[in-house]
Amino acid sequence: MTSILAQHVHQLTRTHLATGPDGAPVERPSLLEQLRGAVKPDAGGGAAGSSDGARLPVDVGAVSLLQDIERSARAEHQELFETQHGTLEQVIQRFATVTHPEWVDYLARVTGEWATSIDRYLRPRKPRRRLHQPCPACGVKYHGEERTPTLTLNCWGEDEETLPPAEWDAACGACGAEWRGEEITWFVGALRCA
Repeated sequence: MTSILAQHVHQLTRTHLATGPDGAPVERPSLLEQLRGAVKPDAGGGAAGSSDGARLPVDVGAVSLLQDIERSARAEHQELFETQHGTLEQVIQRFATVTHPEWVDYLARVTGEWATSIDRYLRPRKPRRRLHQPCPACGVKYHGEERTPTLTLNCWGEDEETLPPAEWDAACGACGAEWRGEEITWFVGALRCA
């Protein structure tokens, strides 16, 4: 059976199968290759515009994410193998050879975070809805210096279509309370009574 670490390494460094928007399997280049492709998104002038309206020749966010992953991967590789030599793909692929259980668990988490970060960057999803109502658990409506709404609700699926209410999840940023599944019915009722 393939370990979680090996799966993450494979997704990061090799062509792999993923689920397409229609739910069918599609073959995708490695996540690192996709991220590098996002660095220069088009040959005609780049990504998002700058504050003066000019097109930037590179996607600064993609460059930053790629640099963060490379810096972290090489630091972990240095800690484990006392070297940083090789391409980023080679460095990450060598993680799959680690056998010490604590390191395997740690590297599985770290490589999973890298894969998730790249996927979210390349395929952003609709953000959680911010609810301008007090939390049913703690009563707080806004929190932090920015005074952001405490309650957030995720009601979007992978295809960015609205999910059935039984699949929603809500959370409070102030007290940490969470509601999912059958609890959502109670949560919505509590908001209506507030």
